[in-house]
This record gives sequence, structure tokens and C-alpha cells, in this order.
Amino acid sequence: VALIAALVFMASGFSCSKKAAVVSRDAAVAVRAFQTVEIQLHKDGRISDTEHRLIQQYLKAVGRSGMAIDAAIGQERAVAAVDAAITSVNDMIQQGIVPLHDEQVSAQLKLAAQAIVLAFNQIKVAL
Repeated sequence: VALIAALVFMASGFSCSKKAAVVSRDAAVAVRAFQTVEIQLHKDGRISDTEHRLIQQYLKAVGRSGMAIDAAIGQERAVAAVDAAITSVNDMIQQGIVPLHDEQVSAQLKLAAQAIVLAFNQIKVAL
């Protein structure tokens, strides 16, 4: 969906900043979707309290990175902000998701986190 939206907006008359802002909303949706899935897995007992707290800490960093992207759109530092956001998601994957005790849950959350990375990359395309 994010890819299609990015392609449609690239073909339209929107400015790069406006395109990036629209795609940034898709990234926010991907982050919220990840969090919803993670919370449900925690409620279902498939993620321990300790694992949940760790992932939520990383997710807060991802959220701050997303806000930094929004603040940087239209400025020279925008690409660097996106790169930092991608790094924060990759940190969450490596430090918070991969080590989970349940490999199925780890794979499911890793896929959801990769959707966030894809959305962030689409912002770079739109810049």
C-alpha cells in the first residue's frame, strides 16, 4: 500500500515535501499496527512482561525517530532523519525481536517491523 501511494504521489503534481508527509502517515500506521500486534501477543501470553517492556522501549525510540522525520521534512537533514529511524527499527529487530523465546512470534514481529522499514524507505523515495 505504501509503495503504491508513493508511486501515485510521485506521478502527481505534489511537492517532494508534501509527498514525504503523506508517506510519513503510512509509516505511522505501520508503527501503530506493529504495536497493536505486539500488545495482543503480550496479552495472549506469547510475549513475556520483560520482553514486552524491552520491545516497547525500542518502539518508543522508533516513534521519536518518526517525529524527527516529520520535523525534518523539507530540510536537508530529512534523509539523515529517515536513516536514523531505519536504524532504530533495525535495533529493535536485533535487540528486542530476534531474541524472543518464541520463534514464531519473533518471525511475525520481524515481518511487521520490516513493514515499518519499508514505509520509512518510501519516505526517502518521496524526498
